[in-house]
Amino acid sequence: MREKKLGLVVPSANTTMEREFWEYRPKELLIYTSRMKLTDVTPQALEDMYYHSVRASSEVADAEVDLILYGCTTGSLLKGVEWERNIVEKIERETGDKDDNYLRSSYFSTKEVESQ
Repeated sequence: MREKKLGLVVPSANTTMEREFWEYRPKELLIYTSRMKLTDVTPQALEDMYYHSVRASSEVADAEVDLILYGCTTGSLLKGVEWERNIVEKIERETGDKDDNYLRSSYFSTKEVESQ
């Protein structure tokens, strides 16, 4: 099996996701991380962080990753699904449609399990 490359985009103050991804990943998965500035968790700071998400996603895409995972669920819930969809579309345009989002992934995974 060939190695797969995951681009992980996380808030700058996040100290858990990288460690957990490396700890539980299959050995064929390589993880490359980019960060978005976030040191204070307020609605305004989370909204500002979204504007860094395109830059951070573009930077990790330079590593020729197979998929980009946006790792900030709180930010995804900030202004609703439509606002999140707009951000995802911006990231996809910038990175060539490699973006995925934790909430969207969780939703589709749940729907797949429910259908079985």
